[in-house]
Amino acid sequence: SNAKISLQYWDGYASYETYLRQLSLIPGKATDYVDYVSPNWRGSIGTDGSLKLVWDEGSSNYKQLTNMAHGLGMKVLPLINGSGATLNTLLKSPAAREKLIGEIVVLLKNTNADGVVIDFETPLDYGDVKDPYDGVRNDLTAFMESLHSELQSMNKLVVMAVMPRMSSSQYWLDAYDYEALSHAVDYLHVMTYDHHYRTSAPGPIAPYPWIKQVLTYIQGQGVDMSKVLMGIPYYGRDWVVDGKDANGNPTYNSTAFGYSKALELADSYGATITYSKYNDADPVGTPTFKYTDEKGVEHTVFFDDYTSWNAKLSIINEFGLAGVGPWAMGWVDENTAEGLFPLLNQHLR
Repeated sequence: SNAKISLQYWDGYASYETYLRQLSLIPGKATDYVDYVSPNWRGSIGTDGSLKLVWDEGSSNYKQLTNMAHGLGMKVLPLINGSGATLNTLLKSPAAREKLIGEIVVLLKNTNADGVVIDFETPLDYGDVKDPYDGVRNDLTAFMESLHSELQSMNKLVVMAVMPRMSSSQYWLDAYDYEALSHAVDYLHVMTYDHHYRTSAPGPIAPYPWIKQVLTYIQGQGVDMSKVLMGIPYYGRDWVVDGKDANGNPTYNSTAFGYSKALELADSYGATITYSKYNDADPVGTPTFKYTDEKGVEHTVFFDDYTSWNAKLSIINEFGLAGVGPWAMGWVDENTAEGLFPLLNQHLR
């Protein structure tokens, strides 16, 4: 079978040393496991389209990291992310959109990077429930089309990360015109994780049947699935009740951590790990356990392991997807890398 794309988010918010450490976790030959790495060098985005980076403009860090990845045969796609009200204002202004594109072009020239990942989340201006085009839907598409034509002429890649959607009733995701956006990108990375999130009730972060539901919806929008990257989480969460809402129902908070930490926690509290099935269409389920801490507080943990990752990775071939975009290498350590990268190779190569 033809090789699939492995886009690894090279940590969300890393120091120079952390980026290097994560690069060293990829076994040799690196391109057997990874095609693209996406570092997050964005400091902030202004409503006027100005882009500030994490290190000083003159810092050699950007070029050195890019050169290290290139030396291993991988391409580098910096992550440009933003959300909420700032994005609304920026997207509504053609001048701000053009400015941001200009800043991205400068970033790529200065760093020798190979393209970008655009991750614009939850634009609040999603328009009227009955009229998605009343919001920033057209503006977001127009931005991506301009960016794509600009970067295409430089022979640079455009990947767009989009939020996952299961049905048309989720009107707050109307900013994403999946079909139109799929023509303005090289790859569309559907972020199929955070089905349960930091402040939700405990539950699986990326249950297998839900991933398939999201991909089926996207397919139904007319998207060429051979351009789609599927998300999987490298992190788990530990939830506790942290209060009550106005109706007296419990509210939750959680912390995220990697696979090794999940096993360590279960072990230290003598907890039994079981597999929770989302529904009957879930082949293996998601690893989960409960424990009570020293203060008598009850915790519920959901995480992924080689068994659940393996099941999810099989969806790539089933849907004829381009490959995978997991979040994020920051949760991977030496122990996890030993099993994880061979698993990626098995499904993608």
